[in-house]
Amino acid sequence: MRVIAPRQQAQRGQGIEPGGAGQSTTPAATAVVRAATAPVAAAPAAIAPAVTARAARVPAGPVLAGMALAVMALLAAAPVRAQMPKSAPAARARSWAAAAAKGARSGELILTVAGKRVGTETYAIEKLTDGWRWQARTSLNFPQSAELRFDAHNHLLTYRDTLQPPGSAVIIRARVANGRVAIRIRRGATLAQARAAAPQDTSGNLPAGWWLLPANLFSVYGRLTRLYSAGNGEWQMLGAVWPSYIFQLRRLPGDISVAHTGRRVSLSVWQLRLRTPRGSQLFTFCLAPKATLVWLDLPQQNFQARLRTWPPASFVQIAAWAQAHALGQSGAASAAKLEAKLLTGLRQIPVSIPTSSGSLAGDLTEPLKLPAGASLPAAVIIAGSGPTDRNGNNPLEQFQRFTYLRLAAYLSRHGVIVLRYDKRGIAASAKAGVPRNIRQYARDVGSAVQFLRRQPGVDANMVTLVGHSEGSTLAFWDAATDRHVAAIVSLEGAGRKLSQVLDWQFARALRRVPPAQARAELRREEAVVARIAAGKHVPRAMLAGNLVLASLAAQPRFARSFLNLDPLRYARRDRVPTLVVQGGKDLQVTRTLDAQPLYDAIPANAPRKLVVFPNMIHLLYDVSGPAGPANYLVPADTPLDPGMERAVLAWITGAHGSPAPGR
Repeated sequence: MRVIAPRQQAQRGQGIEPGGAGQSTTPAATAVVRAATAPVAAAPAAIAPAVTARAARVPAGPVLAGMALAVMALLAAAPVRAQMPKSAPAARARSWAAAAAKGARSGELILTVAGKRVGTETYAIEKLTDGWRWQARTSLNFPQSAELRFDAHNHLLTYRDTLQPPGSAVIIRARVANGRVAIRIRRGATLAQARAAAPQDTSGNLPAGWWLLPANLFSVYGRLTRLYSAGNGEWQMLGAVWPSYIFQLRRLPGDISVAHTGRRVSLSVWQLRLRTPRGSQLFTFCLAPKATLVWLDLPQQNFQARLRTWPPASFVQIAAWAQAHALGQSGAASAAKLEAKLLTGLRQIPVSIPTSSGSLAGDLTEPLKLPAGASLPAAVIIAGSGPTDRNGNNPLEQFQRFTYLRLAAYLSRHGVIVLRYDKRGIAASAKAGVPRNIRQYARDVGSAVQFLRRQPGVDANMVTLVGHSEGSTLAFWDAATDRHVAAIVSLEGAGRKLSQVLDWQFARALRRVPPAQARAELRREEAVVARIAAGKHVPRAMLAGNLVLASLAAQPRFARSFLNLDPLRYARRDRVPTLVVQGGKDLQVTRTLDAQPLYDAIPANAPRKLVVFPNMIHLLYDVSGPAGPANYLVPADTPLDPGMERAVLAWITGAHGSPAPGR
């Protein structure tokens, strides 16, 4: 079960009590949400196998129940017996039919990954004389059904959840009374065996206003969100699961007016952000009047849910609006103000970079006054993976920090002309189309170099590639064949095949999971990565519990080229001065596994240097305290590591002792 604590009280032992037995981890089936004062919605996480209580032991969790959430703090150390009724599937079926007969509000969501249908969710919300009831079923990877019953004050009374992953079945029942929750779990190889199995009972505190919510079921979002304040576009803390897992919710200012069945319907737009050690996830969802969930989008994983009764064409307008307002009005105003501040005293010129297939949108940053006949060193900043734009902003991140714009502004103030661009398929370069394979990204780097060399004031023999994360590998790739590249700066680049990096990150995220389960889950994930990298079909059952892998499997051609990308292959062909920069508190790549092998692969006859900044994280900022996921929550106005900036500038200008001539 997943735990969401209101604000950050759970970290201090308030609200939900941590229990000794409850602090072990297994895949998730449930979230716990407070629904009293703060705006709240429960979110299935979306990358790694989920984490739940030891008592649950739900095998290989649902596809969206991910992100290794830390502990099940709900359960007390000593399990207690709870008198609860046995599962009654026939009675439950009659209950479902009765709800429909009474005119309960019901519907069906279509679930897709990369545009391909992967399941459905049917639901019914029924008003009762003493409260209300929500029921739902899904076929997302495997059958799952759930039922929640509330009193007239929205206090949870009973919880039912049945999951049937391949080769197993789990039945979870809970009853809440007087601030305590009694949980009964049955497991078996089949549903019949699970019903007949001896129960495992446990209990814990569940204060008034807290809810248990099943992962992978989305229709309840609207009902929950309707209970909270409208918000003003600012993020509001839902809560935190220890220091590492942060939940936030906001309503975007303004609504979407959409034509539906011959009339205009106003939709409210909400965003739910989840930050975990594996990164940040951003769910955007739209609610029709009466809080009906119409559309939900998880862009990082290409996952969407949409109401069946709405025509697909209407979601094009909804998606466009949501993307255009990703920052919200107040957030966009703050971002514009920060951008203007960073560009003070500089000139920024919007440009269009021609490529062999479409054009890329970018910005050229240069000193405000260029001397007549100036011939300045120049740099191309190559973005990292994911939907990261030319400024270094990612809509999935909590803060829009303008990492690449900050670096470009620093360099331009010291006499360097800098080109940044949106990757194809991202932001303003969306019209260029998504890449068929990673090679297209590398070719785009070459197009950017050629474009920059032709610009006024640029010394065509002093163009440096500055690649961050995935961009580091692309820089080595282009420089291996592009004789016009004068130097390379690798910022937090991988020194292993990306499939190996992914396996290592999976293993790191499973460190708090019980060893036997961690080994089994890691073997499964490694097997999936290996099959995708080999271009083999991945059975659907193997993807259960990990939407990252499901997303890769849905675009096999690109995924195969991405996972087989070997940075060392191109580093060995390097012949230009190369600076390898590594942060000592980076959680994605390390000095030992990545920076050092990358440096060692560069031929000894090429000027090279490895620099480690002890307090720098993957996002190029300095942080205090020990390395950990909380470091990634630095405020948006945090400056970049000053030592890193000086080192990059020195390398680009040739001040590193070995000039950066063209080849």
